[in-house]
Amino acid sequence: MHLTEHLKHSPKQSTAKTSQFIQACQDYNEGKIDEGRLVQITKKEGFKYVLDAFHVVNTKAIQERFYDVVNEEFFIDERKFNKGIRLTDNLFKLFYVYDNSAKDLNQETESCWNLVEKAWELNINKNLITVEFDQEFCS
Repeated sequence: MHLTEHLKHSPKQSTAKTSQFIQACQDYNEGKIDEGRLVQITKKEGFKYVLDAFHVVNTKAIQERFYDVVNEEFFIDERKFNKGIRLTDNLFKLFYVYDNSAKDLNQETESCWNLVEKAWELNINKNLITVEFDQEFCS
């Protein structure tokens, strides 16, 4: 449902010309489909590319991924075998063990998402955007 909210202010949510998932979210916002249908389409289409693309900047994966920084595995990719991912206890611990981590992670994710949306809106070439991880800042 979070993506449906983002679509209301930023209709471009992908570099792909078409996406069944994005179209379903737009259809939901326009009242063309109900939440149950959106959930069905999300299960089938919603996670095909996001895990692989989440850490790709300027056509290559960034060196430090958010889940590598704390040296923990937050999910196990089982898309090839069980058509999904398995969340680990480490993900849930992240929200309870580290002070304010849930709030910070949400803010970081939203910040990155807003940056990408603005770049798509302005048709900024992906080669002009650089994101660097600052280990000292996170210490």
